[in-house]
Amino acid sequence: MTSGPSTRAAFEELLSSLVGREIIEVTYFEIQDGGAPHWNQQSPSFDSLDYGLRLALDDGSPFDFTWGTEFTQYNLSLARCDWGFAGVRALDATERWRHLLGRPVTAATATWLPSWNDGPEYPQDAWIDFDADAVVVSAFEVRNGKPIIGATDHITVFFDQDEAAHVARCSR
Repeated sequence: MTSGPSTRAAFEELLSSLVGREIIEVTYFEIQDGGAPHWNQQSPSFDSLDYGLRLALDDGSPFDFTWGTEFTQYNLSLARCDWGFAGVRALDATERWRHLLGRPVTAATATWLPSWNDGPEYPQDAWIDFDADAVVVSAFEVRNGKPIIGATDHITVFFDQDEAAHVARCSR
């Protein structure tokens, strides 16, 4: 896997390239264990992913979200290329996103938080808006129903903005 943008300007420019695009397919990436998918076992309003996700866009390009270390340990990381999630399980999650398919992204913004180690601010969340709906992709984990601190080696996709704000303290 390669590294994503390492400056705030480059990160925000790449994220904003989603605006106007439509999602046609979604793939989730989890630990390769051969069992049933784990991504939707805790709440119907969010998915919990070991590695990340890929959006296949209407222009034929992939857009990957994962956790990375470009700004701090375990910030949200993204790329508009196939990162090649090697050695992990790819799961088709297109049906989970069906209510958003074919709708153009109207805004894509990041939440930046101060680093706890006196480092630079880091991207914690990405808000992807579709008119009245939004998805929040966060470097965050909920384990056994309990929130784990943000900036983790995990990605959570929230389909409910209120739950994102309550559980993960995601904010714009």
